[in-house]
Amino acid sequence: MQACIASSCAEYQYVATEWSSCSATCGFDAFRQRDVFCQIVGTDTNVDIGLCSGTPPQTVESCAYPDCPLLYDYFVSGWSTCSATCGVGSQERTVQCRNLENFIEVSLNTCFESGLGVIESTQACQIIECPLEYFFFIGEWSDCSETCGTAAYRERDVFCRIVGTETNVDSGLCSGTTPASTELCRYPDCPVYEYVASEWSSCPVTCGDGTQTRIVTCQEVVSGVLSGVAVDEEFCSGLTAPSTTQTCSLSGCLVFEYRVTDWSECSVSCGAGSRVATLVECYIVATNSFPVDESYCEGLQQPTTVETCNRGTCPVVEYEYVTGEYGSCSETCGAGAYRERELFCLIVGTGTIVDITLCTGTQPQTVESCGYPDCPIVYEYITGEWSTCSVTCGDGIQTRTVTCQEVSSGVTVDNQLCSGLTTPSTVQTCSFSSCLVFEYQTIDWSECSVTCGSGNRTGSLQCYYVSDSNIFPVVESYCIGLPQPDTVEICVLGECPVEYEYVTGQYGSCSATCGTDAYRERELFCQIVGTGTIVDLTLCTGTQPQRVESCGYPDCPVPIVYEYIAGEWSTCSVSCGGGTQTRIVTCREVVSGIAVDDGLCSELTSLPTTQTCSLSECLVFEYRVTDWSECSVTCGTGTRVATVVECYIVATNSFSVDESYCEGLQQPNTVETCNLETCPVVEYEYVTGEYGSCSVTCGDGIQTRTVTCQEVLTGVAVDNQLCSGLTTPSTTQTCSLSSCPVFEYQVIDWTECSVTCGSGIRTGTLQCYYLSDTLSFPVDASYCTELQQPSTVEACVLGECPTEYEYVTGQYGPCSATCGSDAFRQRELFCQIVGTETFVDLTLCSGAQPQTVESCGYSDCPILYTYVEGEWSTCSVTCGNGVQTRAVICQEVLTGVTVDNQLCSGLTTLSTTQTCSLSSCPVFEYQVIDWSECSVTCGSGIRTGTLQCYYLSGTINFPVDGSYCAGLQQPSTVEACVLGECPVEEYEYVTGQYGSCSATCGSDAFRGRELSCQIIGTQTVVDLTLCTGTPPQTMELCGYPDCPVYEYVAGEWSACSVTCGNGIQTRTVTCQEALSMAVVDDGFCSGLTPPSETQTCTFSSCLVFEYQVIDWSECSVTCGSGIRTGTLQCYYIVSTSSFPVDASYCTGLQQPSTVEACVLGECPTEYEYVTGQYGSCSATCGTDAYRERELFCQIIGTGTFVDLTLCTGTRPEIVELCGYPDCPTVYEYVASEWSTCSTTCDVGTQTRIVTCQDALSGIIVDDVFCSALTTISTTQTCSISVCPNELQFEFRVTDWSECSVTCGAGTRTGTLTCYLVSTTSFPVDTSYCEGLEQPSTLETCVLEDCLLEYEYVTGEYGPCSETCGIDAFRQRELFCQIVGTGTFVDITLCTGTQPQTVESCGYPDCPILYEYITGAWSACSASCGPNVQRTRSVECVETQTGNPADFSNCGPMPASIETCSDVPITCPEYFYFYTGWSSCSETCGPNSVRTRDAICVAIGTQIEVDEVECIAQGEVKQITEENCYITGLVSSCPVYAFSVGEFGECSVTCGSGLRVRTVECVDQSTEVVVNIDLCPETIPDTTERCELELCLTYDYFLTGWSECDCSTMLRSRNVFCVGIPEDGSLVVNAVDSVCNDAGVDKPADEESCTPDPVVCQGNWVAEDWMCSVTCGSGTQTRVVSCTDSSDSSRIIDDVYCNPDTKPDTLQICNLDACIVYQYRYDNTVWSECSVSCEGGTQFRSVFCTQYTDANDDISYVDETFCAGIERPTDLRVCNDLPCPGTYYATEWGLCSVTCGCGVQTRTVECRMTKDDPLSTVEDSFCIGTKPVTEQECRYEACPEPYDCGTTYTEESGIIYSPEYPLGYPNDLHCTVTIDLDNGVNTGSLVQLTITNFDLEEELDCKFDNLEIKDGDNVETLCGRLDNLPYVITATSSKVELHLNTDATITGGGYIITYVAVQATP
Repeated sequence: MQACIASSCAEYQYVATEWSSCSATCGFDAFRQRDVFCQIVGTDTNVDIGLCSGTPPQTVESCAYPDCPLLYDYFVSGWSTCSATCGVGSQERTVQCRNLENFIEVSLNTCFESGLGVIESTQACQIIECPLEYFFFIGEWSDCSETCGTAAYRERDVFCRIVGTETNVDSGLCSGTTPASTELCRYPDCPVYEYVASEWSSCPVTCGDGTQTRIVTCQEVVSGVLSGVAVDEEFCSGLTAPSTTQTCSLSGCLVFEYRVTDWSECSVSCGAGSRVATLVECYIVATNSFPVDESYCEGLQQPTTVETCNRGTCPVVEYEYVTGEYGSCSETCGAGAYRERELFCLIVGTGTIVDITLCTGTQPQTVESCGYPDCPIVYEYITGEWSTCSVTCGDGIQTRTVTCQEVSSGVTVDNQLCSGLTTPSTVQTCSFSSCLVFEYQTIDWSECSVTCGSGNRTGSLQCYYVSDSNIFPVVESYCIGLPQPDTVEICVLGECPVEYEYVTGQYGSCSATCGTDAYRERELFCQIVGTGTIVDLTLCTGTQPQRVESCGYPDCPVPIVYEYIAGEWSTCSVSCGGGTQTRIVTCREVVSGIAVDDGLCSELTSLPTTQTCSLSECLVFEYRVTDWSECSVTCGTGTRVATVVECYIVATNSFSVDESYCEGLQQPNTVETCNLETCPVVEYEYVTGEYGSCSVTCGDGIQTRTVTCQEVLTGVAVDNQLCSGLTTPSTTQTCSLSSCPVFEYQVIDWTECSVTCGSGIRTGTLQCYYLSDTLSFPVDASYCTELQQPSTVEACVLGECPTEYEYVTGQYGPCSATCGSDAFRQRELFCQIVGTETFVDLTLCSGAQPQTVESCGYSDCPILYTYVEGEWSTCSVTCGNGVQTRAVICQEVLTGVTVDNQLCSGLTTLSTTQTCSLSSCPVFEYQVIDWSECSVTCGSGIRTGTLQCYYLSGTINFPVDGSYCAGLQQPSTVEACVLGECPVEEYEYVTGQYGSCSATCGSDAFRGRELSCQIIGTQTVVDLTLCTGTPPQTMELCGYPDCPVYEYVAGEWSACSVTCGNGIQTRTVTCQEALSMAVVDDGFCSGLTPPSETQTCTFSSCLVFEYQVIDWSECSVTCGSGIRTGTLQCYYIVSTSSFPVDASYCTGLQQPSTVEACVLGECPTEYEYVTGQYGSCSATCGTDAYRERELFCQIIGTGTFVDLTLCTGTRPEIVELCGYPDCPTVYEYVASEWSTCSTTCDVGTQTRIVTCQDALSGIIVDDVFCSALTTISTTQTCSISVCPNELQFEFRVTDWSECSVTCGAGTRTGTLTCYLVSTTSFPVDTSYCEGLEQPSTLETCVLEDCLLEYEYVTGEYGPCSETCGIDAFRQRELFCQIVGTGTFVDITLCTGTQPQTVESCGYPDCPILYEYITGAWSACSASCGPNVQRTRSVECVETQTGNPADFSNCGPMPASIETCSDVPITCPEYFYFYTGWSSCSETCGPNSVRTRDAICVAIGTQIEVDEVECIAQGEVKQITEENCYITGLVSSCPVYAFSVGEFGECSVTCGSGLRVRTVECVDQSTEVVVNIDLCPETIPDTTERCELELCLTYDYFLTGWSECDCSTMLRSRNVFCVGIPEDGSLVVNAVDSVCNDAGVDKPADEESCTPDPVVCQGNWVAEDWMCSVTCGSGTQTRVVSCTDSSDSSRIIDDVYCNPDTKPDTLQICNLDACIVYQYRYDNTVWSECSVSCEGGTQFRSVFCTQYTDANDDISYVDETFCAGIERPTDLRVCNDLPCPGTYYATEWGLCSVTCGCGVQTRTVECRMTKDDPLSTVEDSFCIGTKPVTEQECRYEACPEPYDCGTTYTEESGIIYSPEYPLGYPNDLHCTVTIDLDNGVNTGSLVQLTITNFDLEEELDCKFDNLEIKDGDNVETLCGRLDNLPYVITATSSKVELHLNTDATITGGGYIITYVAVQATP
């Protein structure tokens, strides 16, 4: 809320202060600031900045300074010698940053922040590889394998390792004896335990069945004798514990029950009424029952005392409305005040009130307005509930809300409207018992940490309970959250002599992340020894520790330098007071300025991104409390309440302001404690008031009085808890007055009976009567209010009425099905005489008959599916072997509708094919006949014949029609013929057409043509050598331009993927066109080797961290396989050691499992069902969609699966419905697979069939149903490969028939024809296409849409659902088909009335028959012995339905148990009889076995029995099978195998030939060659064909000359070697050496030439000048070249450039005067000592410095410049004093107890090496306080022995003395409590009955006694009690029994029963 200052018309303006000074004196990031305020115009008042409009003035601006001059630079020494003499070492050099003005050394970070980057001070160096050294690595001993016994052992790891690594090698490389890896633990023998049971207790009941108990304990057996000491039952966990309970049966108990004896008259005289039992008594149930006292039936179920009675139909009754008098008005004022009256319905003329709904007509008004004027408005205070007390102990306060409300409406209003009323208090005190006080105290202070001066000592924290008089330690949980005192305090032990020592800080971060000159620094201080006080560094003497050390990094992979760059500061975040400004700081690459990931600047000091900004002070507001109430008490601790809380402005002169300024601020507490002077000691007492009047005016009642706790001195009433230690006086007493009058309802004035015959009712009037001993008289009904009203209606019977009939129905029978909306059930209909159970003919009943059939209301049945097979087709052949097929479809079982086969996927699929064999087929073949004359008259020619098909039989061949041979192999109809040598011929060259070019670009692309020689005048081709003369050219250039050149181009390497260890670098590699550098597809560079895209990069070894699992828990089970869990801890791994570190170091590492298996002995086997997850639904819609899951049986707690039959009980469901709605009918196009390509090479087409189908069922429908969908293509092109240069043929389909339909989608067929594929295709004989892919001769054809008509078609009715009964029915299927086609479509396409699919079978009702169903007899319960029986199930069922029925319907029941008569009474003994061994199954080899039989027989009978008898008797069965090879009865079999040699050389050097190899059969054991038939495998081939390159003739092929080159004055041409195949096909390229080997000389490919001067005009180009010196005077030269005018990068001969315009190539250069340098050694300070004790090293950097006389140019140079100057040493020894030891503490051991308070111990040793137990020394070698070796451990309090401390709360029970009846223990104080005040028995008293009692005899009971405490009453018993049973009835519901025994004589003990009894008034 904004303040309104001055007036609402104020104007505001921005006001800015003066600019501050710039933040720096140079540099682009220097800035200055100012404050901006919003003020009221014309005043100096600052207001909220938001009140000013427009853009505020800028508060920060740049100072625009130029860059700061360079003030600092690095000074670097030369590299030191390598730190190692072998392997990898390091070299160092000194790197300093110095001020260039005074050369004083400053921080290296100063140079870095000045933009100079980082210079490395170390680098790696490697001289030679070091020889490897080996050592034995020994791990820690494991825990012992057992906790007792001589066989327990422990293990450890022993490896041979390379020194300095964790690499394990062969143990033979380590010298010396290998340390042992296992050893015995040498434990004593394990203890033995067994269960021990006491005597059974006496039976706890006096009749009937009870339970006896005994104590079973686990005890240790020592030397075969029980120790008598009970131990934890875990020690007997593997044993079977004896039972601790057994039943005991005494004589039967008396049984009692309630019975009803006297009933009242019926409550009505007509119609249905009720009658009431007037006497309910308790009877004993016996042969002669008689009533007994009601207490015997206490707690039993009472019978109902009201039952219905029927007195016949009542006469017609008329009803009328009757109203009562109006009552009082609801209010005394106000328009809403109203009054009401009652409304009744009466029977006319009787006054009997009936239900209001029986009266009809308009109801009289029951509510009317009182017509009062409006009420005056009255207010009152309303108080809320008191809050809970502010404390749980001691004194606190409670608060409540007090609001002012309008009385009538209850609306809360302002408290001022109640100002005239007394305001209720909002605060009150509350007191509890004093608080328990706990506090931490520091104990066990250690010795002072110093022997002189100021030191410290440490203590341990202990939680204490603090009372007024005592203090004692408690467990720490009581002090959680309390302030903890210091556990460290100062101790002063006299003044010490002052000694000083150097102290170093921690090393900082490395100056770089790579590079040998990366270093890190630490601070150096001087401190007073033992104090930590820092003094001036000059006070410390001796060698200073090293302050700088090398980081040991390798060289940086890429010298990329990064820096932080900061943006402008933002405006201040606030408009007043202190705020913040932010700016963006990015990491950038110094050279390019490109922003990179901040991680690359992680080693740099980041620039701040925020800074504070201060504007004028903000106005601050706060809540303040001004007026406090008086303290709530006059002494002690009380509270006071703030009455006024206001908002104040915080300033020098504070004043209150409007509360809105404090909106959202924390309000101060309005209640605070106030402490006054201590209150005097107060005493309290109970004060009783007078008893009040009796609670009744007659009879027995109670009186009450007040009992309050008061302060004795003041009489002020206080909380009753303050008197809690006093006896509370009673607050009630009984009172008796004169007897109460008795009233009851009576019914009078009974009406006439409601009927004139038969049973009716009559009604009476209810009247209240006063009853006394002598008379009764009517009184007002108000005296009987709340009394039981008798019925005013009772039955009346007036003679027999004429007969009437009525319909009666039977019970509905079972449903006709278990699912489906058409499932129904039926019931029988009868006609009976009204009021009787006499049935008559159904026609005697008139009126509407009740319904006898109703729907069961089931949901649709789950749809079941089955495979249905069609008839087998005819055989696919008419002779020989063929195939038959049949359709197998998936159908819905109920409807027979065909569905998708996937719905039957879970069923066994039926075969769709089978073979068929017919008589042998006739054989046909082609033969060539009628050969022509030879085509020549001399030499070699050809002749042709005619193809004829022949039928071949065994005896004769005869020609048949060619169709019989269709598709058979056709012999050639052309063959060669030779007719003598021809005279000499003349020959000529003939050329073919030029083929395609050898490439698509390039000046060397060429094409060739075939060259042949033929006889002149003929077309006869002869050998090419017969033609003479110059042959025509067979190759020519294509004249293409040069091809583009492609090359791989690699990008820059990325940064290394790691900063330590081995990583990788990556780069992009692209294929580019060389001239344009355009990136192209990698395919253009396919012939090139691409550059690598990755390379390795190596840094120094990484720190190794790993997760380890520690602190394993106990096993999760006590038997069998369980798990245990551990805690994940991150460890730093160093060589052979490791130590825990923070988990952040292991982030991202592989985490080992924190759960592992543990096995603790075998558990008793139990089984349980386990289900898998439900799978996917069988469909995505439809009520029959279901999903399934697997069911397994597993052993409980193991996860081991076993046979399902081992699990018992109800099996979980494995199938459930998915609950989907019905599926919509969806249609879709379905495409078949693509046909094979129409060609075998080049481009062809593929086709497929596309149909429209019902998506759910897969039924093919008309295409019109898919008309809205996008049609799927039925053809596509296919490209296989380029056809070879030879004749190609293919099948084509021609002569297509007409479409099979005249409209819609049909098919057509074509004829298969073989075609020659060429420019002009034509059909050829089918033999040319033999073996080629045949296209389909059937395809779909789609004509114009058909006008379809649809009709319903029904199937035949199936059999009836039942064989009797009126609900038997039969069904038939209903389909929709296209008229005249038989094609079935979706049923929704048919319109009109659907034919009926279900009809009744018209059967009469089925008779109900019953029969016994018996199961099979079980096996006999044993195979021998007495009383062996077998059982079977017997069930009475309805014959028709199989439903269970009562046994009375089936008559006498067959036996379900019988004795096994054929089982011998005496069981024989059994043993195994063994037959002799069989012969070995093989004569050789490891698979040869022999067997014998082991037969279980009865001793003395030799009769074979089941083997289980021997097993049950414990007989051990010997082996019955043994390996003959292992026992030596047979030897190894000879193994024969083929030995195959290598194939030899090919028989030819080019073209086709053969190569041969040897194949032999060899015995593998002797390597002897044997008969080849002994090898079992197929003989490998000994020859194979070899196809070499075509035989070629080689020659050089030449291209034309290129243009003359301007720069080289040369021209060139391509000359390459080619091979010319002998078959005249295309030439192939070859290397030049092949042509040379063939004796062909290579022509020149380059020659000199004179360029055309017009073409070759050049330009002069000059390079940069180069001076011959770096200082002083010298000369400059440069290179001047003549370049091509069209390409300046191409240098040509100078003759083509104008010599007159050639630039100069020489001139003088003058540089700065040369400087003379001098050299000296400089060094850094010594480093910190490498160790703190036992001798370490210090080093410093020594470097050679170059300087001038003026000292204005100083730098570090290589040490060779300082040759001859003495070099200072850079290494020295330091800290050679011995080291102190370290205390090492083991883990705490087990607590000495398992309950209560015990002790834990651990071992603490002083070791020189913490983790090496062999380095243990005396404690004097260790400094500091030795850790404690013993500590307290606490568990829950131990349970008391002998069930002492038990509280009994049940209604009754039995209590035995400890160890009864064996005598009770000595020195025992045992208390048990009986407390029946538990909400169930509240108000009951405890009654004790002592039935046995025997304690030590003593007159004053001072030795052994039993104290019975009843409140303040105590009764002490001892000795023996003679008058038993001894009964004690307590005065309360709580009794304590205290048994006290001494150390001597004991008695037998006692038995005490108790029961809850009701108190007697």
